[in-house]
Amino acid sequence: MNKILPAIFLVLPIFFMYSCQSKGFNKKLILEKDTLDFSYKIYQTRQKTNADNEAQCAKYFEYNRSNDAYEIRGADVKHLVSFLLGTPKKNIQVSRNIDDWFYEVLFQGKDDSISKKIILNDFFAYTELKLKNHLQEVEGYELSVHYKVDENPQKKSNRARVEVTHGRYILTNPNLKILAITLRDLYSREFIAESDFPIEDMRLDADAELKTNLKFLQDHHGIHAKKIKKEMVKYTITQDSN
Repeated sequence: MNKILPAIFLVLPIFFMYSCQSKGFNKKLILEKDTLDFSYKIYQTRQKTNADNEAQCAKYFEYNRSNDAYEIRGADVKHLVSFLLGTPKKNIQVSRNIDDWFYEVLFQGKDDSISKKIILNDFFAYTELKLKNHLQEVEGYELSVHYKVDENPQKKSNRARVEVTHGRYILTNPNLKILAITLRDLYSREFIAESDFPIEDMRLDADAELKTNLKFLQDHHGIHAKKIKKEMVKYTITQDSN
């Protein structure tokens, strides 16, 4: 396929964005692949930029997904590898001697663990970085929904959106997995959702303590968070010394 336009393993399309901007900068195409199942491009830049090539501030990050395509902008090494591995950023450590590059990914096609592994391997081969891992027991939360049958929110669109603005996470047309991803990003803790059960639109206070937002989810949206312990893979990204 030739055209190019985040499991994070989402069934619904999602838009995830932090935003601020100034002037534009150039970016370099470092990787490109076109297979029968998918195609992708990765750009590298010293300055975070949006889709219009306008320079953004340090907090900028954008993940936009629709149907069989996704776009990532403003990702550093940790954010990009976190996405491709489907693990929270807190599970990844990056050596201090690694350059501060930012990356943009344009993907179209079959989005699964196989395509993500291929992109990850291509990325590490190009950057000459190494990925090491070990197991560690961590505490986290498993999300479940306690709706009555007649209270189940109906899917309104095939596009989900998570917007971070004015100290709030605004979730539009989300499901349980999208909420888990949002809570991971907000609190850097492990959240698990086994289903993509549709849930109501909501707003979460980004400055609130975890227990406050968990109580809000249970009292107002029927979403319960159960404490769990599980073994998680921890990763370290280092520079290849060869």
